[in-house]
Amino acid sequence: MPQDHFVAQTYLKHFGDPNRDGMLNAYRKRDGHQFPCWPNDVCREWDGDLNDLLTEKSLLGDFRQMVEPYWNESVANAESGRPTYHDKFVIAMYMAHLMTCTPAWRRVGVSHHNQLLAMHLSFAKKMKEKYGGQPNLPVETITMIERGEIALDTDPDYIKALVTKNLVHYAWTMYNEDWTFVRSDSAEPFLTSDNPVAMKYSGAPGEAVRRFLPLTPRLCLALKFDSVANPAAERLMPEELKKGLAQPPKGAIGYVAANEELCWHLNRYQAQAAEGLVFSSRLSDADRQLVAKCANFRLDVECVQFPDPAGDPDAMIQGSILRVREVRDSI
Repeated sequence: MPQDHFVAQTYLKHFGDPNRDGMLNAYRKRDGHQFPCWPNDVCREWDGDLNDLLTEKSLLGDFRQMVEPYWNESVANAESGRPTYHDKFVIAMYMAHLMTCTPAWRRVGVSHHNQLLAMHLSFAKKMKEKYGGQPNLPVETITMIERGEIALDTDPDYIKALVTKNLVHYAWTMYNEDWTFVRSDSAEPFLTSDNPVAMKYSGAPGEAVRRFLPLTPRLCLALKFDSVANPAAERLMPEELKKGLAQPPKGAIGYVAANEELCWHLNRYQAQAAEGLVFSSRLSDADRQLVAKCANFRLDVECVQFPDPAGDPDAMIQGSILRVREVRDSI
């Protein structure tokens, strides 16, 4: 069984410390420990490229291999200010992967599925008690779930299979979003982590979700997901897939310069979203202190349920809030 990288060495090598021959400076959230490491030594999992629940078991590994050979060239073109359509799609593909296929996102996917399924079963039980029917519904088991005596446990490979099958759809959505590349010319380089796609979202109604992916210590990609303001980001349709990248993306590309304060905020989002490790291209007490302050933050999901606005007593609205927040039992 090989240990496959869920964050590619090709990506991590851009954050190597030139004073350490390209080694990463790692900061562990659990205990604040700082240590040097090579990109080959971190962000690995056994048989990570495979999934036995898929008909094509190597589908995720095949997707990763589609991106990695073009990564360095696409990042270099983005740094130069002249990314092509192909570069934008390469970066979108890998960002889609990092948003769904790291252990952090798999953990959240499992929690999300468990919570929604528990709410669905409770509602089904309520309807059975009210109207009868559903003779095979395990009412006693559902009651035990509601009392916390037993818990649902979704197979992480099931979540991994679901997101793997939709990676191209996710990539297409991001490809058509408006992109902003943030340049850091200050003394504050961008950090990355074992969960490199950070986010900013409080859960407030109507707030756009912002995602951030550092590409190098001097360049970070920022995306604002707002389906109302930017309805052009659509799911990939079969006819569009046949056209390939012959047409330009619907979203624009822009560049902004970041001062030290903005870089610090982006690094804070990165340290908060990290699952266990934060990586820096420099050895810094400031980075170590930032990681320590963010030790109890992590990506989390909360499923919610509301009565039907139309007043139907036999209907409920279920949803979820995905955000990075402080969770005291996270370590």
